[in-house]
Amino acid sequence: MSKRGAHAGGFGVTVEVPDWLGKMVRAVRPKPAATPDKLSFAPPPSVDIDRREKEMAFMRAFIAEEESRPRQEPADEIAAQGWYHTIELPGGVVTPGRFDHRPLLPHYGLPVDLTGKRALDVGSGDGFWAFALERTGAEVTSVDIETFSEVDMPRAIHALFVDRDMDLSFRQGMEIAHRRLGSKVKLVNSAIYDLDPASIGTFDFVHAGDILLHLRDPALALQRLRGVCSGEALLADLFDPSIDALGAGPGLTRYRGGFHDATWWAPALSTLVQMVADAGFRDVELVTTYSLSDIDSAVGPWRAVIRARV
Repeated sequence: MSKRGAHAGGFGVTVEVPDWLGKMVRAVRPKPAATPDKLSFAPPPSVDIDRREKEMAFMRAFIAEEESRPRQEPADEIAAQGWYHTIELPGGVVTPGRFDHRPLLPHYGLPVDLTGKRALDVGSGDGFWAFALERTGAEVTSVDIETFSEVDMPRAIHALFVDRDMDLSFRQGMEIAHRRLGSKVKLVNSAIYDLDPASIGTFDFVHAGDILLHLRDPALALQRLRGVCSGEALLADLFDPSIDALGAGPGLTRYRGGFHDATWWAPALSTLVQMVADAGFRDVELVTTYSLSDIDSAVGPWRAVIRARV
């Protein structure tokens, strides 16, 4: 007599089978069909690697220019500051921003009245959106990094700043506008990855504009935004319309590596929306898409404004 066993789900059973029955079963059991190879190889295609020489040369030139710039106090702090946002200040003063978002405001989906609400603006730059939120009556907190060396840059570029111990301010424009406006916006210096409800609390309204494209890990950043949002979020960021034209659905993005304008990613619109949903937001909807050029360009990249709730 021979023994036969069977096991499944952590349980097993063993029975004795007469030898003549075992021989009969083996005789009638069909032989297994030939299986395909588990392992196969193909000659690898050629791959071109961009060594980023142009971007590195540009960054070295930028740093050299900054290092040679005189450090005395400027006579006109508005003219001396390199402004990202166009902001209207008292006395008819308008900052010479790289981008003018004022015509976008009526189409952007910013709430009209946030009186008594806590609002968070992440990646504030010079503060255009933080000050816009303050005008809605909200108690506003502005979060951004403090120095240029904290930008989420590739290791090679980051090393250029660390080696020279450069400390270019990321908050100087915001601080100037904040003072001149008499603003009560609370300024918090922090990376988006470090947002934690235990330290900063939660907010009824969260805004983040043009920040995901500058991050090595936008999915983690969205999770951090979701963690401090207790109500509604309005997120605006870059997308590449040519990718959606391929008809592949959500999942595709263009990798840029962070070397040019600190831009890491240009996702398909469907991918960007899916990322917001995957971060834990619900009721994700598109408010609008727009193209806004800077002062040096005729045409700007496309951006989407996305509203989401928790």
